[in-house]
Amino acid sequence: MLELLVMMTGRLVICIATLGHCKCDGLLSDNHRIHSAAGALWYSHAGRCVVTQTGQSLAGFLFYVALVLALVLVAQSVG
Repeated sequence: MLELLVMMTGRLVICIATLGHCKCDGLLSDNHRIHSAAGALWYSHAGRCVVTQTGQSLAGFLFYVALVLALVLVAQSVG
């Protein structure tokens, strides 16, 4: 369940950060196995950047790390 939350957060972060220029692989999609190298975070297909499930998870994880760091810095500046 946590992995799904992180992946969906990553999907949202990617959509916002790239202003919709990159699309994300679906949860049950196997396209990344066909069009990208093993372990790829993204690949190019038909002229568009496509972010794999691994890339979405990484983006979501980094978002939560940045959120925690921001909260810690705010807490330190208040206290």
